[in-house]
Amino acid sequence: MKHIKHVIIYTIVLPCIIVCASSQSARAQYLQSPLSYEGGSDARIYSSDTIMLENTIIDDASGIQPMGGLNIDTTYMYSPYFMILFLGMEYSLADFCQIGFTLPYIFRTLTYSGSDYHKRGYGDTMMDVSFFFNIMKILDSTTSIKMTFPTGDPMAQDGSYVVPTGYGAFTYSLLESVSYKLPDSVTRLPFRFFANFGFTYYSEAVIESSSTTRLIIEDGISFSFLLGAEYTIFDYLKAQLKFNLLHMPGSNYKISTTGIGSTDWIERNDKITASDMILAIKFNIREYVSGYISFVLPMMEVKEDAVPDDLKRKWKILMGFNKTF
Repeated sequence: MKHIKHVIIYTIVLPCIIVCASSQSARAQYLQSPLSYEGGSDARIYSSDTIMLENTIIDDASGIQPMGGLNIDTTYMYSPYFMILFLGMEYSLADFCQIGFTLPYIFRTLTYSGSDYHKRGYGDTMMDVSFFFNIMKILDSTTSIKMTFPTGDPMAQDGSYVVPTGYGAFTYSLLESVSYKLPDSVTRLPFRFFANFGFTYYSEAVIESSSTTRLIIEDGISFSFLLGAEYTIFDYLKAQLKFNLLHMPGSNYKISTTGIGSTDWIERNDKITASDMILAIKFNIREYVSGYISFVLPMMEVKEDAVPDDLKRKWKILMGFNKTF
């Protein structure tokens, strides 16, 4: 009987205790502010999709393809804590309307107490519809409506630590971009100026952290601005300089436990305001093949008072290629 008891303890009871402890640890760590860990600022800003990347780094108000145009692009972004590879496809239903989607694959690292934890996986799929308006010869605008689907895993873990590859709910975004080319009467230099304003709504996320516990993240919003200039060096080579500014108010959460109920809303201390400078080169390889390289340099970052100020965002490099059919 004594041997049977030992077998039961080591094969059933002990593993259950370890799993429960691990689940409690992961849940507690997940609910802490992501800004309190190295790599957490990028996890907060870019989440697990491509909306904020496109709104604050990639966009240059260059319009859409002519009717019937099919564009396939692949982009890779590298930074010390966050890498993402995504495939995009856009098709123009008309000269003024384009639909598209983006499929992201995420490589993420978060550092807790001096140890690195890694996770890779499919992120949140994005779909978008863009409308192009040529206001006059030197001025045009593009309005983009974007939506992401919760296809990533918000509770992805490396050991007992959560390294999310998904947000856990739908998000919706509106991006308004404007492009202005200086008229020949002002200068014959090939300058173009552009700007955008982005608004994103994050719907309430309900995440199952265990069979009896759910994490409820309150819905939230974010704003972003971008201002840039483009100079055409040659017909096949352009240089761009961009500046962005983004603001994400703090979010709240509560814990719902079966048979007990929900807690009150608790502050997560994850409010952040940040700005970057982007240097980019766009080039054409062939008539229907183009690409770009962007260097992103953080300029400013303001976080909650309760968050360590020495955990700053890092530089990033983006490289993309586009093929038009």
